[in-house]
Amino acid sequence: MPVIFDEVFTGLYRLGQITPSDFLQSKPDISVHAKLLTGGLLPLATTEASESIFRAFLSTEKSDALLHGHSYTAHAVGCEIANESLRTMMNMDKQGAWEAFQSDWKSTVSVPAPRTVAPWSMWWRACWLLALSWPSP
Repeated sequence: MPVIFDEVFTGLYRLGQITPSDFLQSKPDISVHAKLLTGGLLPLATTEASESIFRAFLSTEKSDALLHGHSYTAHAVGCEIANESLRTMMNMDKQGAWEAFQSDWKSTVSVPAPRTVAPWSMWWRACWLLALSWPSP
């Protein structure tokens, strides 16, 4: 059975790792990304597939194809912005730009063994607590 991760909401450092699969120590067969690829500047979405999934649909016949796509796939300007956005995020990771956020969340999140990485957010913990206490309509 293929494992599919919808990382539109949780990917690209939203939970502290480039993808949530890092927390699960698992790689999906299919993953879907969007939004943060371009930092919200332009709409863009991607679907990534493992080699085995790719080969399962590889054919010269349209009837064998996985006819799935996004409304905003392969936009040339969006793809270039996504490349720069991903480079920027990876550089920020290497330079320790996330350390203040990690420290802010460290005291509230426990990490079960054998995992070594705790989830954290680019939103300050106080913002989450405020949102949780906000009265419902």
